[in-house]
Amino acid sequence: MIRTIIGIIIGFLLGVFLTSSLSWRDIDFDNLKQHPLQEIMRLRSIVTERPQISTNSAVVTKILSGDSMLIEGGQEVMLLGIVADETGEPCYQAAKDKLTELVLGKKATLVKDVNDKDTTGILLRYVKVGDTNINVELGKQGLVSLKINDNVTIYKNDLIFAEQYAKNAKTGCKWTTQ
Repeated sequence: MIRTIIGIIIGFLLGVFLTSSLSWRDIDFDNLKQHPLQEIMRLRSIVTERPQISTNSAVVTKILSGDSMLIEGGQEVMLLGIVADETGEPCYQAAKDKLTELVLGKKATLVKDVNDKDTTGILLRYVKVGDTNINVELGKQGLVSLKINDNVTIYKNDLIFAEQYAKNAKTGCKWTTQ
């Protein structure tokens, strides 16, 4: 009986992970052990509350800084959830060079989150090239810092994990020891 219940729970969780954008970090394992059905319902509510992801594609034509670029048509795009150093600051050039390497001249998928634009009309987006989320990759490489606010919901956990990974690994110019 217990094995059957555990098998159903494991099957359910695998099915949820395969068909949703949940990750293992979303599970409260203590609650899963004590109240498995309650945890399953909580995870189900997370899946149904996730916003619909709106995307479009464009070729990146120019890199402006480590967290902003121009796309075809001349529209400026600011990468959501991260902030790169400004000109003259320690990580400015490294972040800009890596962003150039990852996206310049490539067709990128621009993922919209809660807000379409900032107050100055700049597009706010997560940028993906292939399967790589560029915002997360720059954080993981220790080239930018997090800038989590109400605009950042879809990849919030991934960005937090990426920065923590870089800090723990002392990676990139942001987190290397001097």
